[in-house]
This record gives sequence, C-alpha cells and structure tokens, in this order.
Amino acid sequence: MVDSLMGSWSLSKWMRITTPTSQLNRSSILIISNDGETLTMQVPFTFNPNAGTFDLEHTGLTSGYTLFEFDRFNVRSNELKWTQQGEDYCASISGIELSIQCQETFACHVRNTTDRDIRWESVSLRFDHQHLTEAFCSEDWMELVHGEDFGSPCGVRRAGLGHAHLKANQPSNMIFGLSHRTQSRAILFGVGHTSQGDRSRFSLTHSSAHCEAQFGVSLQLIQKLCVLPSQTLAASQLCCFAGEDLNGLLQAYGQWQSQAVQRPIKKGKKGWNSWDYFTGSISQDDVLANMDKLQLIMPPTPDRVVVIDEGWETRWGEWQANVRFPDGMKQLATQISEAGYRPGIWTAPLMMSVFSPCYRLHPDWFARDEQGQVVTERLAYGTMALLDPTHHHVQDWLHALFTGLREDGYTYFKVDFTQMILPCSQFSDTRVASGGAIRRTYEIIRYAIGDDAYLLSCGAPYEQVIGLADAIRTTGDILNFWSHVLVNANALSVRWWMHRNLWQSDPDFLVVRCPQTSDDPHRVKLHIPRPLSVTEHWRSGSEMQFNEVQVYALLVLLSGGEIILGDDLTRLNDKALGLIRTILDHQQDKAAVPLDLFESHDQLPRIWVIHHEDRPSIVGLINWTDDPQTIIFEPKRWGYNRFTEVENLWDGSLINWDGSPVQLQPRSCMALSGYLE
Repeated sequence: MVDSLMGSWSLSKWMRITTPTSQLNRSSILIISNDGETLTMQVPFTFNPNAGTFDLEHTGLTSGYTLFEFDRFNVRSNELKWTQQGEDYCASISGIELSIQCQETFACHVRNTTDRDIRWESVSLRFDHQHLTEAFCSEDWMELVHGEDFGSPCGVRRAGLGHAHLKANQPSNMIFGLSHRTQSRAILFGVGHTSQGDRSRFSLTHSSAHCEAQFGVSLQLIQKLCVLPSQTLAASQLCCFAGEDLNGLLQAYGQWQSQAVQRPIKKGKKGWNSWDYFTGSISQDDVLANMDKLQLIMPPTPDRVVVIDEGWETRWGEWQANVRFPDGMKQLATQISEAGYRPGIWTAPLMMSVFSPCYRLHPDWFARDEQGQVVTERLAYGTMALLDPTHHHVQDWLHALFTGLREDGYTYFKVDFTQMILPCSQFSDTRVASGGAIRRTYEIIRYAIGDDAYLLSCGAPYEQVIGLADAIRTTGDILNFWSHVLVNANALSVRWWMHRNLWQSDPDFLVVRCPQTSDDPHRVKLHIPRPLSVTEHWRSGSEMQFNEVQVYALLVLLSGGEIILGDDLTRLNDKALGLIRTILDHQQDKAAVPLDLFESHDQLPRIWVIHHEDRPSIVGLINWTDDPQTIIFEPKRWGYNRFTEVENLWDGSLINWDGSPVQLQPRSCMALSGYLE
C-alpha cells in the first residue's frame, strides 16, 4: 500500500540553494517619533578586518568575534588574516575559504577547496562580557526567550534566572531580546530572511555560574552538515534591532521578516476540529453530527472549515481511512464541501509506525542518529521512526500522499510532528541538517497541495517554515485545564508579533466546556489526577470552571488568530454558545500587545491591547494568580490620552473609564471594547 504512493519526484528539485551575498536583502527599518527621536532602528554589523572583530553600533556590544566550528578544528575570526573582496571579507584555513558580509545583516559562507567532505558543526557570533565597552549586568536587564517550536520553553525573565516557565539561562531560538529595567532601552537579535536550514541558538554567556553578575551574548547557528569538495554553503543571516521598547522591536522585526513571505497572507479560518474532545477516537458519525451543529453557530462560508484530526488513519504512516470511516475520506470531504464548508485533514507525514510494512521493507527511508542508528520515538500511539525527506523515494511518497489528499477534496492541511526529526543527524543528502529536512518537507507539501490550499504548521520550528506555511500554532495543545491556559498565555505573550507579519496565528482550539456550560459526563478524558503544575502541565490540576474558560476565550480573541472550535458541539448549552458568539462577534484581524510584558520576572502580562485608530479597540485585563488582584489601566501610562465609549464584552454594560483600579478575582478577567485615543 505504501509502494502505491511511489512516483517520479526528482531529488534535484529540493537541493539546498546558496544565496550569493550580492543578493542578500539590505532593506532596513528606521522608526522616527514626531519630535525626531529615533525609536527603533536596524543596527548594522561593523567588521574590523585588521582585528577580525565586530561591533554592533548603539548597543554597547563591541569587540565580538565569529567562531567557526568544524569536525577537525575550531577557529575564531580574530585569529585569521582577512582581505576585502568587493563587499565580502575573506580568509582561508586548512583548505576552507571563509567569507563574511556585514551590512544590515551578518552573513557568512564556507567553501570547501579540499578533496574530502568537511563536517561543518556551527558558526557563532560572540560578544564576551570582558570585551564590552559597558558592563551588562543581570540585575539591570529583562530577557525574552523564544522557543524553537510551540512545545519549547519560552517567556520573559530577569536576565539569566529561572522561573516556572524557564530554566536558568535557557537558550532562545529565532529571536532573543533584552529590555533594560530602568532605562528606555532594548536590543533584539533574530535570524534573517529565508532560513538556510540551520538552527539558531541564542544565549547569554555569564561571568559566573550563578548567572547574577555580568554577561555577554552568543548568537549561534548550528549547521551539522557536510560541505562537499568544491561546494559553498551559507549560514542563515543574523540581524539586530535597537530602540526604546522591546515590544516595538518585535513588531519591527516582524515587519522586516514579512519581506521574506512571497505569498499573500491568507484570511484566517474559523470552524471546528475534532481533536480536543474526541482525540484519536473520532468517527465519521461524530464529524457529521458536529458539522450539523456548526451550521447553527457558524453558517457555512468558503473560509469556514471542518477538520478531521488524528484518528482517521489506519496507522501513522498508513494514511487510509480506518473502520470508523466506512465511506472513506474522499466521500467525507465531499459531504463537508456539499454542506458549504472547507474540508480539512490532519497528518503527521514524517512519522511512520515501526509496525508498518514500510518500516520493514524500506529501511533506507529513515533518518539516523550520529552513530548511524535509526531514530525512533515512543508516543502514545506507539513507537515511530522518522522518514528522511531528503531521500528521493520518500520525497516521491510525500508528494503522492498530499497530491492524493488534495485530489480527494481536502484544501486545509494540518501538518503535525515534523519537529520530531530534529534529533536526527544523518540524512540521505549529507548536505542537509535536521532543520533543512523540515523545510524540505514543507516545500514538497506546498508544491503538492498548491498555493491556493491552506497549510497549517503544527510544531515545526518557526524559522524553517517562513514563506511556506499559511498559519502556524503559536501555543501548545489546549485542554480544558487551567494549567494549559497558563502555558499557552505565556507562549502567546512572546509570539503576538508573528500574526499577519509571517502568517496567521493559530492559538489552538477555542474550548468552552466546563461544568457550567455542559452536562456531558465525558467532558474530561479519563486520567490520573495530580496537582496543578506549569512545568509538568499536561492535564494537571482540576477541570476548568467558567471564570477560567472566560479567560481562555479572551486569550483566543486577543491572539487575533484563527477561531476553531474544539468541543463536542452537540453537548454545549446556551451559556457556552453565548460565550462563543461573543468571541465570534468581536473577532480581530490583529494581535494584542501585552503592554506590561517586561515589567515582571515571573508574572504573566496582565494588560493586553489591540489598538485600532478608526474603530473600537480591545483591552483585556487578566488576573492569572490565585489571589484577588488590583489592576490599573491608565491610558496615559501607555501613550494614549483617553479610553471612551467603553463596553464590557461579557454583559454589554457601558463603563465610564477613568483609570481607576479594577479589582479582579483569582483566575478572572475583564474584556473591554472602546476607543483608545
């Protein structure tokens, strides 16, 4: 059955492409206030070829160097002799030619002039604390850490320290930010435009193991690939922004990155997905029953979807309908389309059950570890091996799989679990590392389904799918537990800037089931109860109550992203449907900014604002704690003059907003609509 998916897909279509330095994007961002003061700027990298060192102007980061790591040796830029050739600075060592270009971005290339393969491990740009022109001290700075994918740790903390969401000195990926605690001063580092398939790892380098003294900065791009004889490979670019406010830098970076998105960002979707309630037990009858109910909540339009998530397949890697879908997936897609909705389907295309015939018949199709052993992952659905998307037969297989699903009528594709290939280090194409393997997977899928189809990435590293995914999961899996809400709020607070700059944000499903909104005895899946935890959050604590559901619904609204219902709609009461309609009636096209994101080491932001110039803005005030809290939203504190015509979204009452303190009960919120001037 697997062999029936074989075709004639050419490996050469997916070779890694090296961008010449002459074609690197040089656009910059400069934001000036009304009084002429620079608020945000893209910082140029300045290279001194005589010393082999770098400076980042306006940041205090000076005398940095590049560390190139290969399989047989490491070398620093300040140990080499550099010559200028046009806009490049070039040096050579042991048959390897190195080139660096410093403009609005930092870029480097490696050329192998030997007659043997060279293993390129990584390249880092390092600013050691002892060489900086000023002392960067932990107590003076807040640090933004961004996870590689939705399941990776992220959040804001005092520089270097740990808290419930982050380990001490947890590295960051894709972006990395510093915000001064007493001065209007911030720095943001990030990967450049289109990824070259490497993986970023940004971190502070502390002068002491306790992480409470001085620090420097390390910006590493992990390669872990072979450079063949006569071949030139490029690392991804690095960029830096500086300004007064780190939230402003995040927005500037998002706008700058948007230049890499060649296709228009599609309109976000609304609809229903089977996974949160039914998980792997979903059936054809469940889908049809919920679609009937959905028509009363969201009448069908071409942009509203019905998505069959995990549980339709025979086995992971065998993507045919199982016995709970007796009419087949093509017929179900037809029924969804005839009802007026867009059919959607879930896959985990790189995951193959070790009990699949494919695993037995095609051992060369699977990615390996450093010792050359097949990599497997034990999941709730069994032990899985990872397909190698650089292998030409696997590429045939992937292309045929998604072409077939598209021919069956599916136009919304949720692609999951591709991040599981990250631990793999040996691929059929030795020039590709794990990050590049993921990007290649999405390139194949995008080609197969066409530009008009909607591609949702669920779990892929963010930097690998820019320009390929239409939407991306910005949070972890939601379940009807407060612990999941806390973890997702933390993730959303550092990813709000992605929305409609890079793609549509998907905050995961809007779930509203709780004792007050449903009498369903199966609201909570059978599990072993345990106390609430953020570090081990999966199904920890008790089932959500309505005040907590309200907070989560507000969070989905504040994301500005997709609104995909995740409950068994046939079991919800009028209270639940009323909350859903409130969120749908106020759906936004932009994401809220967490205004107080950098004001606390270990507290989630309490003040979220979606500002509109010409229509009512949305303000969310949230008490995440287990104690009553007083929250003050004084518009002038945040650069606004006043907040007028204020309406409470939950009950429609009008409020004369004067900036007075608001008392919120534990795990509760206030949702407001009004004009912020």
